[in-house]
Amino acid sequence: MQHKLEFTVHIRRPVSVVYSHLADPTNFIGLQPLLTSISSVQETSVNNKRGYQYETVETFRIGSIPVLNNRIHVQTVLTEPDQQIDTVVQSNPNIRLDVRYQFTALGDDTHLIEQMLISVPAWVSNYVVRTARQVQEQTLANLKHRLETHEVA
Repeated sequence: MQHKLEFTVHIRRPVSVVYSHLADPTNFIGLQPLLTSISSVQETSVNNKRGYQYETVETFRIGSIPVLNNRIHVQTVLTEPDQQIDTVVQSNPNIRLDVRYQFTALGDDTHLIEQMLISVPAWVSNYVVRTARQVQEQTLANLKHRLETHEVA
């Protein structure tokens, strides 16, 4: 099954700051609420575009008790500097997320659109889509808070 999700956020920081923050995989620790580790980050090139390939772990909990550490493979392409980042996330059981971040300058601010296409087996579809929606809404809220209240390069 396939599902499309879209999220938007307005961030009071220049596009170059928002783009470079999301372009660095290590910055997702503390942004994405389930993410507990990032490893094996390697710089790559896809169609002459710079990017990264890496592994992450999302930890699912019941209350405060960890019940599942989900290993994920991620391929990110810095498609258009200060305009677009494309990411493919692959996870078990046969789950794929194609994510596109689109950045638009609004003066010194940034309008960010995140589009997500989720390909998932029917038997876990509702859970995956619901969780993806909650996680991405929190991730963008965390990004906005981090960039608007902390000095980042």
